[in-house]
Amino acid sequence: MLRCSDLEAVIRNLHSCREVNGEARVTTHCLYPSFEPVVVSISRFGDGFHVHDDGGSCRESWLNGRDDPAISRLVLKEAEKLQVKFKKGVIFGNARTVDWLPSVVLAVANASAGAAAALLEQNIQSTETDLKSEIYRSLSVTLPNFNVKKYFPIRGKSGKEYDFDFGVFGNNSTILLVNAVIPHPNSIASKYLAFSDASETVDHEATAMVLDRRYHRFAVYDRPLAPDDASLMRQVSDLVPISALSQGAHRAFLRQ
Repeated sequence: MLRCSDLEAVIRNLHSCREVNGEARVTTHCLYPSFEPVVVSISRFGDGFHVHDDGGSCRESWLNGRDDPAISRLVLKEAEKLQVKFKKGVIFGNARTVDWLPSVVLAVANASAGAAAALLEQNIQSTETDLKSEIYRSLSVTLPNFNVKKYFPIRGKSGKEYDFDFGVFGNNSTILLVNAVIPHPNSIASKYLAFSDASETVDHEATAMVLDRRYHRFAVYDRPLAPDDASLMRQVSDLVPISALSQGAHRAFLRQ
């Protein structure tokens, strides 16, 4: 049986507290997307305590290339969820008594970590959207007489339906499935799953197995993927840089 007393010393080491300029800086269990722990500063405030993240959430978001207005809007939203405040780049809250201090520390730390994670996810979606726009322009110019459908539904062998970013119809027997992929775990995982499950496809209109259609699968990127991620995507698709999409699409429809 595992006893809490056996773990107390280890768990205690996860916390640290040091005094800086009259404040106590406490390392919490909450993590930013970079896996850096959230550090909050605590100072006396009248008879109570003032707790803030020292701008940690905003700094984390700046590293991901977000602009100040976008950061402020989303951080404020996350702070309000946990009933703490946001002003001048800092998330903060006040505890009237020492009994309330742990709750306020957790609220500030969770709001700081949550805002940074939400901003990163929003940035990922924005990056994918930009890449999808480039893909659509390339396909439209390269294949002007082909039918390019956005959010093309395919039912995989598991029975789950996936919306591929694009489905391109060349003739009665060939369809090109295209997904944008960026160097982020969420993008890699979701696109890998879609391509993998669609290795045996079901007609999205007739809901029957399609035996007479040939599907080509393109994972299109504009920034290099990590070697492991690139290898993973190549198991289920052709990994195509956006610069080579035009040539690749033509070759796909020439192969019968």
